[in-house]
Amino acid sequence: MNRTLLSVGVCLCLSARVFGDDQIPNVRCEVDKSVEALTQPEKDALRRGDRSFSSLVAELIEKNGPPEKPPELPDTGNAKAIDWQQAKRMLWNGLITTVMQTHKRSVVLVTPSGRAYRTTEPTIDDVLRAAALVDPCHKYIRFITE
Repeated sequence: MNRTLLSVGVCLCLSARVFGDDQIPNVRCEVDKSVEALTQPEKDALRRGDRSFSSLVAELIEKNGPPEKPPELPDTGNAKAIDWQQAKRMLWNGLITTVMQTHKRSVVLVTPSGRAYRTTEPTIDDVLRAAALVDPCHKYIRFITE
């Protein structure tokens, strides 16, 4: 139970830091800036799957499994046009697994079946804020930005 609450608290703190404290009321994040989660060499060793690099890397590999090949980008050439309201409803109902966003506010949403939908967000990063309501830690929705 304590781990679950800690995980939820960490996710809320990270989300509050990324999206601004006003997006998640009553959440304040205090982070010890003297301790970095992972150094760059540790991140590199983790990507390589090098268990001999350090105990921390070995435990992370044991916990999360060996590094996977990055998933291929979905085919968005035949994306069906939808309006912004429908796009938000699809996100909020858990129907989207991948979000792609450009600087021109063009957004492509991809479902688990591989179907792609395109829309234009009213302002930049609206899609990130909309998705954060259902996936604040970005564990289930993959984001690809330009």
